[in-house]
Amino acid sequence: MRALIVLIGEAFRDVENNKDKKRGLPHTYDDQMVACKSHIEFINMLSTKYNIVADVVVDTYTTQYDSDLINIYMPHLKHNHFHPYLLGWDNIYFHSLTIIKDILDDYDFVHYFRIDLFLKPFFINNFVYINKVRFSSVCFTKSNYHLYNGLPRIADMMVYVPKLYYRLFHD
Repeated sequence: MRALIVLIGEAFRDVENNKDKKRGLPHTYDDQMVACKSHIEFINMLSTKYNIVADVVVDTYTTQYDSDLINIYMPHLKHNHFHPYLLGWDNIYFHSLTIIKDILDDYDFVHYFRIDLFLKPFFINNFVYINKVRFSSVCFTKSNYHLYNGLPRIADMMVYVPKLYYRLFHD
């Protein structure tokens, strides 16, 4: 089996001052590397537990640490793209689809993760691949769901899509 891990969003993001949308500040480096190492642990688990070969696509914003991202995901890195300016979540997601559209059929599932997301050991150890679309949660406030095209918006943390549902990428 083969998996495609797509890592998108803001790497080396300054979470303390996120409203300023600054990336690549020196104090963000260690936390991002911890998140990257958890992604590698997930990839290694797929290999050892399920004999699944995983490739990685990185679609993020450029910082002085671009080469560090490339190096940490080698030899799994299939493609990387570093945007020079902030696009917004929807646009970077749709850009990632243009990267993977011609290679999707080579994989049994695609798992999207925010690139700054630290995967906890419980998630890594209890992951099971199945033929269902999975996501972390639905976004809502106390009074209502956040809507996107009239439907409840799912959280952008992670989305798992098995090959059976790749058509959803195109609808």
